[in-house]
Amino acid sequence: MIHLSALAREGVDPAVAGIAAAPVVSLDAAGLHAIVSHHDDAVQATADAALAHVTVIEALAGRTDVLPVQFGPGHTDEATLRAELDRIRPQLHTLLDRVAGHVEFVVRAAEAPAPATVGAGADQPKASVPGPGHPGSGRGPGRAYLEGRRAAVRAEAEREEALRERLGATTEPLASTAAAVRDTTGRNGPERCFLVPRPAASAFAAQAGQLTEDAGDLVVGGPWPPFTFSSLAPAPEGTS
Repeated sequence: MIHLSALAREGVDPAVAGIAAAPVVSLDAAGLHAIVSHHDDAVQATADAALAHVTVIEALAGRTDVLPVQFGPGHTDEATLRAELDRIRPQLHTLLDRVAGHVEFVVRAAEAPAPATVGAGADQPKASVPGPGHPGSGRGPGRAYLEGRRAAVRAEAEREEALRERLGATTEPLASTAAAVRDTTGRNGPERCFLVPRPAASAFAAQAGQLTEDAGDLVVGGPWPPFTFSSLAPAPEGTS
């Protein structure tokens, strides 16, 4: 099986091992270089494998412009991989043109929020709903539980919307220095991602660091390879 980590215009072999310490090599494909590793079996999506995948991309990005590829199913052979990449050749070149010479920063909440709960401890009602005609139908513990769950979902949606608004307001001064801005959702909730020209990365990091420090509960990450801006999916409206 062949595991694809990234695409680049230069055939660079990072000085780092791939998943399960497999050598990383370059294959010509779709007018680009596919950075791959070969494996006897399909690569499982474990934490170690995901870390090795990202490490290869970061090593490559330190030497040349790179189009990161999301961790996904392997390819059975080189011919199959080349055919699949050749099918989307125009999109690949367009994406690489977009991210070439850029890095990614992300601003997000410093900590994940505590999960919403309904009730407390052993007194929390069970998720059972009385059937029609039951004396407590519409007023029993099942109804209370469902109403509590709906309230918790609404509260979480409102919290996320408020965080998105704060992210937008806090990072507004950064938008003019970025080539593109994209709102996503990560482990800690809403995030705002920035595609930044590499020469402007240091100044961007300093400004973002000051803005998040003033906010108190936001942090900035990066510079990283442009993972968020390498998707083949069309960019959402309102982004550049």
